[in-house]
Amino acid sequence: MAEAPSHVDVWLGSSLGLMKGVTLDPLRCTNYLPGGLSVSQTDKNHEMLCMCRQRETLYVGLRRGVVQAFDSQLKRFTLECDVTSGVGTLVGVARHDQILITCTDRGSLSFWPPEEKKWEREVGKETCCMAVTDSPDSRVATGGRENPLKLWDTSQLSHTPIFTAKNVRPDRLGLRVPVWVNRVVFSPDHSGPQSILVTGTGYGEVRMYDTRAQKRPLLRTEYGGEPITALTMSPDGRYCVAGNSVGELVRFDLRAGGGVAGRYKGFGGGVTAVDVSGDGSILAACGLDRYLRTYSLDRPKLLHQVYVKLQCRCLTIGENYPRANDGGEVQSEGEKEGDDSDEEDVWASMATVGETTRTGNLRNERTNILNPLSFPLHVHES
Repeated sequence: MAEAPSHVDVWLGSSLGLMKGVTLDPLRCTNYLPGGLSVSQTDKNHEMLCMCRQRETLYVGLRRGVVQAFDSQLKRFTLECDVTSGVGTLVGVARHDQILITCTDRGSLSFWPPEEKKWEREVGKETCCMAVTDSPDSRVATGGRENPLKLWDTSQLSHTPIFTAKNVRPDRLGLRVPVWVNRVVFSPDHSGPQSILVTGTGYGEVRMYDTRAQKRPLLRTEYGGEPITALTMSPDGRYCVAGNSVGELVRFDLRAGGGVAGRYKGFGGGVTAVDVSGDGSILAACGLDRYLRTYSLDRPKLLHQVYVKLQCRCLTIGENYPRANDGGEVQSEGEKEGDDSDEEDVWASMATVGETTRTGNLRNERTNILNPLSFPLHVHES
């Protein structure tokens, strides 16, 4: 078995349940699977739909309704738990303090405290997205089709949201604008409770809300008219990066009225996930064309382009990327695909990157856990 890389720059969740760790310099991609599972046993039910990171632990939600914990330092899966009981598809997973938070498309928002019984809230049918604050205040945002943006305070036992957005005013023909909140993120606010949210709609609009000011958006900007499928914020809260279903990836300046501040080119299909590095210098994105791409955030310059063989719907940038010695001036293309003879001449011109698959021991695998989070945050085997 090949030795695992000492560091990983970008983690991706694939459509067949493989956790992909990509190192950009030198270029390398490594697959990680739970113990006892081989690549031939994976299918679309293992697809990783959503991901969050708390320190060195990654939590991923799978299509089959389970959440897996992956230790990015030990580079292995540590825990697995069923959170949907086969009802609904996960649209969001997050960890706040010691509580795991999940949400399904049926509108079931669930909270799993350690060693306590879970509690739920109904947030509306056809839920498409969920976001959780990373500040000490525990707030959750949800939204979907004909399901307006709502803000929930998890410290209160009330089943009523603390904020519900109003629909925008009718269009110029006097017709009602349909509600479709497809993506939502909190704007970073280190001075107090996070009250500013940014949403991406199924009609190509990016909207910014301030829950302290009003229930309608403070800012609306449209680009392309196609559904927003990926959304993230820069660490300073100034920029919003949105990707849509036709491969357009755009940076909006929220402090300048939502104007377009940069376009990131190169996608041959819809954008599925985006993330910005902790220092705000690097943007990473993946799409239906099976490429991972990294860009300079301020200058829309392509830095790396890596073929990862599988479609990936979620990603997160490693805590230590970019590293101090990264020059960021070389574009790389890797992982030549050998299964498509029609494009053999194209792939033959690309550099080949070795890919290895690693498996680890998965605790509580296939275990029906009544309270799946009766475990500490970090688990290390003796």
